[in-house]
Order: sequence, then structure tokens, then C-alpha cells
Amino acid sequence: GRSKVEKEFYLHLLGHNVIVPGIHLAFISFAHKPEIVDQVIDAFKQSFLDLREDGLLWTENKSKTGSHPKLIG
Repeated sequence: GRSKVEKEFYLHLLGHNVIVPGIHLAFISFAHKPEIVDQVIDAFKQSFLDLREDGLLWTENKSKTGSHPKLIG
């Protein structure tokens, strides 16, 4: 099954108007205007920040094993 973090991530994306199909694969093509691509990038960034605010994604300074952020759950 999918982890809580993964489920929450896709829910946050949906909250930022980005729908990712149930198989969790998404594709960008030349049919997408640059403004749409920018909106999707911003939604991904904001979704990761949302996970951090929810306490599901540690910041770098809270990581105990290195310089990369760690997921909780």
C-alpha cells in the first residue's frame, strides 16, 4: 500500500489544482503552455512545504543521518 506521506502529498497536489491519475504517473507535453508547467511546478513545491507544515517531512536541520531531508511515516 501507499504510505501516509504519499497519500497526503497527492491530496495536497489536488488542493493546489493538480490532478495526478490513480496510477500516479503524470506527463507534460508541448500541448501544455509554459504558464501551466509553472503552475504545476509551484504546486509540487507547495505540496512539499505543506507536508513539512503537517509534520510529515522534516527540514534539513532536523535530519539525524545526513544533509538530506527525511520522510516520516
